Amino acid sequence: MAVPVFAMLGYGDFAISTDVKTKVKRTSSLLALFSGILIGLSLVATKVYIFNYIAAIFSPLAHEALILYERYIEKTDVLCGEEGKKG
Repeated sequence: MAVPVFAMLGYGDFAISTDVKTKVKRTSSLLALFSGILIGLSLVATKVYIFNYIAAIFSPLAHEALILYERYIEKTDVLCGEEGKKG
């Protein structure tokens, strides 16, 4: 018997090395890709039982990987407006 499990995923972000428009476009594109893959996994899961587990594991892991990737990009890029300065 299937038992529903409820989870809440939060998302917070900051933009210090890119302008906000670029950051929003990049983040929304990655989240759309994440959502598309998750929908695809859930559709396959209706036919192949093992994909239920794959989708359940993929969702939080990929979400956290997105957050860590965005933080890494922000921390390693040059600060916004600092490109031309030397010293």
